[in-house]
Amino acid sequence: MKIWVGEYEVLSSGMLIALKNQPVVFQLNDQTVQLMVRFFFEDTEYAGEPQINIRSCGTDRLDIVFRNFTDMLGDGPSEAWELGGINHRKLYLACRVSSINENRDKIVYYTWYLGERLPEKD
Repeated sequence: MKIWVGEYEVLSSGMLIALKNQPVVFQLNDQTVQLMVRFFFEDTEYAGEPQINIRSCGTDRLDIVFRNFTDMLGDGPSEAWELGGINHRKLYLACRVSSINENRDKIVYYTWYLGERLPEKD
């Protein structure tokens, strides 16, 4: 089965529970590139506004830090992020994070999308 949302093909989608703020690691592979995307969760003593920080760690790894995502209903970016390319197509991520209890377990909803084809490299 293949799924599209508008012009974007769904590569993978799901929901998981990140126990006690443990990191979540996604390993995306194609013929030439292995991309690792790691989600980290931080809750400060004073839970202010949710913040997202994306750190590039070279050409094959991204770290995404979700700080103060403590709402039971969840929060996340309003648009999918373009994170690079895989399988000769643009790679996008849409996600939401919610907190399910006082232990700060997180529910993570994610969808990886493939977009338009990338130009061939010489």
